[in-house]
Amino acid sequence: GAKLKLVAVAEPPAVSPGQTAAVDWRGLQEAIERIMRERLAKARETVSDDIEVEATLVSGGPAGALADVSEAPRTLLMVGSRGYGGLRRVLLGSVSASLVRSAACPLIVTPRGAEDTAEADASSQDTREVMSDVLLAYDGSPGSAGAIAVAERLLTGRKAAVCYTWNRLSAPAAEAMAGEGAGLARAAGFDATAMPVREG
Repeated sequence: GAKLKLVAVAEPPAVSPGQTAAVDWRGLQEAIERIMRERLAKARETVSDDIEVEATLVSGGPAGALADVSEAPRTLLMVGSRGYGGLRRVLLGSVSASLVRSAACPLIVTPRGAEDTAEADASSQDTREVMSDVLLAYDGSPGSAGAIAVAERLLTGRKAAVCYTWNRLSAPAAEAMAGEGAGLARAAGFDATAMPVREG
């Protein structure tokens, strides 16, 4: 079976050159690492005992460090998203958005509140229906076609809506593009329907 690798990144504290002499740099770094080790230990406690787990602490910028982790063979990377709005995401940066561009392996981003949603779905009488839907984005590129193939390996047998967003094509052309993506998804094993969506 697969191994679960929990990774925490201890990001070096941001200290301006003029503050270096007045700041206990080593003490700050050690405090950050101690906090991240505690978080790793708590995360490990939430994992079932029948799953093989490896907990790792790395140092550096979160996006770059996790991109390095993604280069390991046969890796699936899963990260959370803080759910910042547009301006805050631009000002603070987004690790998940950076990894969408830089990760060398398939990536799953779980939004803030996903755990609460999953718990609500699990308690629903219609769990099977709720948990069966997958949204696949398709734009006609080889990358989006490859994403459908990867998704099939992870989510075999699920129902899927294949979304194509448009604002310049005619409606029939957009429907045809969404239909093309849905055809690829069906060939991969999904119970897929086309979903063209007009921007704006």
